[in-house]
Amino acid sequence: EKVIYDSFPVHKLKDSEALYDYIIEKKIDFVIWGIAMNLPYYKPLIRRLKGGNIRQCVIFHSLSISRDLRGRLMEWLISKSLINIDHLVFVSKYTDYSWSKYKTKKKHHNHHVIYNPINIDQTSVNLDKNRVGFVGRLSVEKQPEVFAKISEIDNLNKYIAWGEGDLLDDLRNKY
Repeated sequence: EKVIYDSFPVHKLKDSEALYDYIIEKKIDFVIWGIAMNLPYYKPLIRRLKGGNIRQCVIFHSLSISRDLRGRLMEWLISKSLINIDHLVFVSKYTDYSWSKYKTKKKHHNHHVIYNPINIDQTSVNLDKNRVGFVGRLSVEKQPEVFAKISEIDNLNKYIAWGEGDLLDDLRNKY
């Protein structure tokens, strides 16, 4: 089966029709929505894909970062979008538990908990030092530069960052 990953930034206008055409043209059988925050924007498309027997999965990394009314509203909208999703995948038990307050998630027939393992080559790590890790998207809102700046002033520990994003090349060149 073919798989498409949704990697459009949340703040951009969604083009559901173009995405639907692409999925149909490429004969994709299973869509993985890698960013749960995109679900409310694509709710009509998700329903349309479900009607076309295209299976769908969403990966949950966490609740909304914002704990204010706007963040809770977004979580509620996401939960309402789950009715046509075939599989819910949570990257930890904590993430699964944190979404359990929403009825749609509680009643969902097919949810899974996985773990985000990262394998590193042990030969590339100096085992004489403590290792401090950053795992995440290398983008402004995640502030990976703060992690990198700390690594410059701390000679007692080894700092290792894993991730991709807009800042990857800048961070590699600068640090």
